[in-house]
Order: sequence, then C-alpha cells, then structure tokens
Amino acid sequence: TEHMRMEKALRDGEARLRKAKEELETLVEQRTAALRRLSAQVLNLQDYERRRIARELHDSLGQYLTALKINTDMLRRTPGNSELWAQSGELMERCVSEVRTLSYLLHPPMMDAVGLASAARWYVEGFGQRSGIKVTLQVPHELARMPDEVELALFRAIQEALTNVHRHSGASSADVLILRDAEQVILEVRDNGRGIAKEQVAHLAQTGVAMGVGLTGMRERVRELGGSLHLESNGSGTVLRIAIPV
Repeated sequence: TEHMRMEKALRDGEARLRKAKEELETLVEQRTAALRRLSAQVLNLQDYERRRIARELHDSLGQYLTALKINTDMLRRTPGNSELWAQSGELMERCVSEVRTLSYLLHPPMMDAVGLASAARWYVEGFGQRSGIKVTLQVPHELARMPDEVELALFRAIQEALTNVHRHSGASSADVLILRDAEQVILEVRDNGRGIAKEQVAHLAQTGVAMGVGLTGMRERVRELGGSLHLESNGSGTVLRIAIPV
C-alpha cells in the first residue's frame, strides 16, 4: 500500500543518513588525528632543524674557528710566519663561506630581491655540487613574481624534495620543473631512484599524513594556500607534483 511504501522510503532515507553520518564522523576523526600528528611533527621538525643547524655550525664553522684561534695564538708567539698567515686567511674565507651558505639555505636573500626563479637556480646548482646528483631545472625565462608565501612554499618544497631524493632514493639524476599559467603555478620534481613503498603513497593519499615529517609539512603548507600535492612512485622513480592557485 501507499502507507507501507512511504514507511519503507522513510526507513531507507534514515539508513542513508546514518551511513552518511558515520562516514562523516570517520572522516572527521581521521582529519583530527592527522592534525594532532602534524602538530607533534611540527614540534619535532623544529627540534630537528635546530639540531641540524647546531651540528652544521659545530662540525664545520666551529672547527674552522677553533683552528683559526690556534693559528692566531701561535702567530702571537712567532710573528712573521707567512705559512700560518696564509692558513689563517684560508680558514677565515671558509668561515665566511660556511656562514653565507647556512644563511642562504635558511632563507635565500635573492628570493626577496628577484624571486623564486633565481633562488631555485642557486639552490639546484649548489645541491648538485654537494650531492653529486645531476639535477636539471626548467623554469620560464620570465617567471612573474608571485605572493611571498607562494614563492616560499615552492622553494621549501624544492629543498625538501631534493633532500629526500638525496637521502632515500638512491637516484643519480632529478628534474625540477616550474610552470605557470593565468590560474596556477605547478612544481614537479622527478627522480630516477628506487621509489617509495606503495603503502606510504597510499597512506599519504588517504590521510594526508606522510611517514616523513618534511613531506607532511609540505602538504599542509600547500593546502593552506589552496593548493594540492600529488605523489606517484614506482620502481623506476618518484614524481612529486604541486599545484597552487595564483
């Protein structure tokens, strides 16, 4: 009868609503858990960065300054020693170079002056020299300036992606591509390494949280700007693709 059909339709509607409610609650729980993990990871990342900078200062600049102090003390006792003067001059040049490199890695000054393209070229060139990995960069010759937060997010993404290539992929080469149209800017970082486990890629796609702190932070930074991050990987390499509206 009509009454029975209406009751059945009502029950079916209630069942669909319950299912939708359960799915929504599950999604909210997953996102909440992801945010909690991210908060903890951000704190860990801050500590990691502080330790890394302290280690770099101690292992490189600290050693040069110690040697420079020893040479200076010896020069006070034996004036006119040209060899020690030459060594001291070389150590001072190394100190200046180390400080400049650390400063640029934290925030390249050319980013403020001339934008992402120059900063990316500088970083890619230096990364290739330090790591021994062959890296190519393709960027429009006249890449227009973008909001500071977009340029910084893309630069940090290049840093993090290439650092992961160096540490984990075993790759011999990598390609960095920057494209821009009227609506968005796209960054792609591709390598020929061993790839990332399918479980990790699936975990990132499902929860928005990666196994590594850096990739999770990268995704959240991009998401805050209204963009997206996509990761593809297999046994012949990994492709990271970021798109941010401009």
